[in-house]
Amino acid sequence: MLHRLLPPTAARLARESLQLVGGYGMGLVLGLVGSILLARGLGDEGRGVYAWLLTLQGLGIQLASVVTYQAARQLAAKHPEKMWPKLIGTVSCLSVAGIFLALPVLVYGVLEPHIGQHHRGLLVLLFIVAPVYAMAVGWSGIFLTNTTWIRTLIYSVGLKSIALVGIVVLVLFKILTLTTAIWLQIVAILWFAALIVILVRIPLQKWEFDWVFLQKIRNNLGVNWLVGLFLFALPKLATVQLGASGQLAATGHFAVALTLFEAALNIPTLAASVLITHFTRHSSGNIGRAKATWALAGSMGIAAVVGGLLAPWLIPFLFGAGFTNSVQPFQILMICLVLASLHQAWLSQLISQEHKIAQVVPALTACVVVLAAGGWFIPAGAAIGAALATLLGYVILVVGTYLLKPK
Repeated sequence: MLHRLLPPTAARLARESLQLVGGYGMGLVLGLVGSILLARGLGDEGRGVYAWLLTLQGLGIQLASVVTYQAARQLAAKHPEKMWPKLIGTVSCLSVAGIFLALPVLVYGVLEPHIGQHHRGLLVLLFIVAPVYAMAVGWSGIFLTNTTWIRTLIYSVGLKSIALVGIVVLVLFKILTLTTAIWLQIVAILWFAALIVILVRIPLQKWEFDWVFLQKIRNNLGVNWLVGLFLFALPKLATVQLGASGQLAATGHFAVALTLFEAALNIPTLAASVLITHFTRHSSGNIGRAKATWALAGSMGIAAVVGGLLAPWLIPFLFGAGFTNSVQPFQILMICLVLASLHQAWLSQLISQEHKIAQVVPALTACVVVLAAGGWFIPAGAAIGAALATLLGYVILVVGTYLLKPK
């Protein structure tokens, strides 16, 4: 149908965009269902410990992801398929080596007295599979170079589907505990990685490390990796601080609010590229970019107001009455959603114009501010204090990006 209404290139881009949005939409639904079951099964304190452990693992994965999804996809698109075994081998070696960058996070985790010292074994296991997931993300970038519905769905919902099925089984057999939930996460990552390896259809014996690809990856490393790391960490740092303060129930409350916020955050992340592309093609210069930015921020503002109004009813209904204290943190995070949409629109422009300082400095500063503000707000404010610290970080992110971006 699209090829009849649009030129070939536009039709292909529209088809790939629809596949991506559809896949991410299904992934969001599966992830939310799994999060609801976990919250109801583990309770607020158990959900808090689970979130703290997985947040540290997520930071480890980001640090180990030396070759990002986009970098792997771009390299695969620029080289013939006969070169892909070398690319896959290089991605795999760098992901394994990248886990050494995550060792400080692991050391902090196992030494932390309130959660880490009581769950050292689980945390170490989560970090052991961290490079496996980092590799799977890089493999997926190569795998999805030739986009199809099936491939997009596998990448978008594969891990979450495996995890959700496992959670349902644990709930049905009444064996859902923190330990079984963590083991499920580990098994799901291994199954997802194995699935990607099978679908790539390149035998393991053909994989090999290549110095030429290493050089190309090194040339692309730096800004993209740093910005990805800082933006991933920005909303999650308060979770680490909150858990380390010993307020486990409050950590669970904030984790639920953050889960809903990050689900909504996928909308501006996906929409930014679509809106920027549309307005810059059909409008002139700054006018087109301004339209894209404010259209995205306005739509997210409406979504934030609706979400904030529904939260007092929706969160207890979905997650249980024990998570009523997640409502106010979520409402604060809805302000962050509007700020994040502004930043996503500006970031798309900065990436296309290669303004590296304006990408990195505000994101780094925002993370530092969250850590500093968290130390001030969290002891007295608990989950609300964590949300306020996160909000202050996003304010700094947006203001800093606005001041540094080209006018």
